[in-house]
This record gives sequence, C-alpha cells and structure tokens, in this order.
Amino acid sequence: MSSALSKIIETLRQPRLPEVPSDRTFLEIDPEPIKRMLRLEERGRDRGRNQQPPTTSVQLDDIEQEICNAIASELRNSEDTFNSEMRVYADRLSAANLATSETEVEIASRDAIATFRTEAQTESFELKAKATDYIESIRWLHEFRSQSALRRPAHYPEKASKFFMYGVLSILFLLEIAANAYFLGKGDEYGFAGGSITATTVAFLNVGLSYLVGRIGLRQLWHRQISRRIIGVTCLSAWALFAGWLNTMLAYFRELSERGDVAAATRDAATLAINGPGDLTDAKSWFLLAIGVFFAFIALLDGLFSDDLYPGYGKVDRQYRQREISYHDRRIEAVQRIEEPKSELVDELRDLRAKITARRNEYERILTARARLRHDFAAHLRQIASVREQLLAVYRVANREARSTPAPSHFNTQPPFSLPSIPGEDEYDRGRDAVVTAAATVERKLESAIHEVFSVYEHEIATLRDADEMVASERARATS
Repeated sequence: MSSALSKIIETLRQPRLPEVPSDRTFLEIDPEPIKRMLRLEERGRDRGRNQQPPTTSVQLDDIEQEICNAIASELRNSEDTFNSEMRVYADRLSAANLATSETEVEIASRDAIATFRTEAQTESFELKAKATDYIESIRWLHEFRSQSALRRPAHYPEKASKFFMYGVLSILFLLEIAANAYFLGKGDEYGFAGGSITATTVAFLNVGLSYLVGRIGLRQLWHRQISRRIIGVTCLSAWALFAGWLNTMLAYFRELSERGDVAAATRDAATLAINGPGDLTDAKSWFLLAIGVFFAFIALLDGLFSDDLYPGYGKVDRQYRQREISYHDRRIEAVQRIEEPKSELVDELRDLRAKITARRNEYERILTARARLRHDFAAHLRQIASVREQLLAVYRVANREARSTPAPSHFNTQPPFSLPSIPGEDEYDRGRDAVVTAAATVERKLESAIHEVFSVYEHEIATLRDADEMVASERARATS
C-alpha cells in the first residue's frame, strides 16, 4: 500500500464532527400557552378596572414589560441556537473541504503507480531470466539428444525409487559385513571384532566398488561412440575379474586363517584366488563366495539403474526438468506479485475517489442546509415579533374593555424591538464552485490513475506472455 495514498485516505477517515442539526431547528411558537401562563386577559381586565396604567403613562407597565421580557428571552435562546448551529456547520464545512490539494493527490497517485510499475517490471525481468535458463536447458537437451541419436525420453528413478535403491545398497552393505564377520571371525585371533574389521573393508571394496562400476563404467556400453563402449566392456571385464578374485580370496582366507597364521593365510589366499575357487574344501567357504559375488552383482545393477542408461542423459534431463519447474513456479509467483499490488492499489485509488466524492457531496449538502437554516431563522424572527405583538394586543384589548378612562397613548404603538441581523454569504458560500470543481478534477485524475494501473498491469502481463511464447517457440523448434 502506498504510504502517501494511505496518509491521504487516513486524513479523510478522521472522526466526524457532530451531526448536522435537525431540519426543525426552530419550532413554531404557540402564543396561547404563554397567554395562559401570564394570565394576560385576567390581569388586563383587573388593571383596567383599576384604571391602570394611568392615561398619562408613557412607559410600559409591569405586564407589558413582562411580555417583552418573555419574548426577549425566547429571542436570545433562538439566537444562541442559531449561532451554535452555524458554528457546527462551519466546523463541518472545514472538515468536509478537501484537506489535500489536487497536486498532492496527483503526486501521491503517480508515486504509487511508479512504484507498482517498478515492482511489476522487476517481476517480468526475473521471469525472463528464468525463461532464458529454461530455454538454454531446452537447447542443451535437444543438442544432447541429437548428438547421441536419442529419440526416447530419459528414464531414471524418481526420489522415492532412489531412496529404495539406496536402501537396497545399504542393506547389501550391512549384510555383506554381517556374513563376512560371522565366517571370518572364527579364524581371526581377535574373534568377531577382528572379523568385523576385515568384513567392513571387504564390503567397501565389494559392494561400493561394484556400485561405482555399474553407475559409471558399465553404462558406457550404451554410449553411441565405439570407444566409450570399449571402455564399458573393459570396466565390466575388470569388475568381473576383481569381484571374482576378491570373493574367492576371502573364501580361501576363511579356510586358511583357521590355522592361526593370518599373514600367511592372507598371502596364500591371494595366490590361490588367482587360480579360481576349485581348491575350496569347505561348504561354508563356497557359501561365502556365492554371497559375495551375488551382493557384488546386485550392487552393480543398483549402480547401473541409478540413472538413465545413456551416460549423462539423466543429468541433462534432470537439469531441464528442474528449470522447467522453476520457470513455471516463478511465473505463477510473478503473476501473483503483480496481481496483488495491482488490486491493492486500485482499491486504494477507488477508496480515495469515493471519499472525495462523499466529501464533495457533503460539502454541498451542508451549504444547502446552512442556507435553509438562515431562511428558517429569519422566519422564526418574524414569528417572534408577531407573537410579541399578539400578546401585547391581548393584554391591551382586555385592559381597554375594562377601564372607564382612556388608555395610555403608547397602547396604540409597538414598543421598540431590535431583531438580530442574519449573516449573508461568507467564504464557504463564495468558494462553493471552486471546491466542487477541484473535487471533480481530483476524481477525474484518480479515475485516470486507475486506468493507468490497469494499463501497466496489462503491459507486464503481456511481457510475461512474451516469455511464455519464447519458451513455446524454443520447445517447438526443438521438437520439429
């Protein structure tokens, strides 16, 4: 997520101020309850019968003053309410106004897009590098097959099969040691421990060497070149001679070591083994010979089938498979690393655009509501003045009707009544068009930024497809 965009969005998410006041801010004043509360008709008649106020009075009497004070109190309350709510509106307008300028939003969105483009291009570049490695392995595999006249796929054990083959080899090695230690320990001066040492050495030579001959030497028999095949035949012959001699010598050594002279037994066994096993006299020695040769043969086959029969084919094919898997895995990862930031950035830009739109709408709504408040307050002031006149008239009519002398002359006029002035347009009203225009401009630029993000995304995805096409073209050429 872009830090600059996040900061702007967070600014627009600041806690809201108190809600806009109700449309019915100023309730209509009913003069009847006031008239009854002040007992205007009753008190007017009482004072009229007493000829009060005097005809010559020029001042408001107590009842009139009480009416004026009651209306003045209502006026003060209404004015306080109006001023308070106008302040609320002013605070709301300040909060609803765009706290960030058009330039700041544009810079933040551009920075975010630039970061996204850089990250997406990095993914494309790295995928192309993987594609290049993959193509090289395709070419090398194709060239290897062509040079070796191979039309078949490579055959070699997978991981599970390899574990099985290595397990078989390990078991052969341990069985070889156990069998030799058992038979040789009887004639060794150190018993089973001495026999185990000799058996371990022989097992390394018999099983280990047979495995290496099968894995490296014997596989040369399947090579295209005659010279390599000759090497394979030579290795097989040498292995057969060595394995036969080694296991025959071991069988002779078992028989001769029972005499007690280990050095002489070793020397004589090596000499007798050259002539073959014909002089063996003990069935256990023949059994030891048979076990040794069998284990050597199994180890030879284990080494032979540990990889493809054609020398080097399995290694080249495995490299090709590994790079193929690496390329496809990296492609999936690249798409995800481009898709996820794209979605996040688009969501941010849309969120910011929606919040700016909401602020613009709120700004206009508050200005409209504030204008209505002025209108309602003006109407309320007129009603206050009207109610004041009505209440004074009720009292004066009752007073006139009850008195026998003329009423004071001020009964024919309304006492002075000063109404507060209503403020006109201010900077918020005058700046309405500028704010709306600026917000609309930012919204359009954010929409344009969203389209640009999608454009960058499509371009980089197309770049990934180019890598796929490079690979597909190379594969097609290799198989044609």
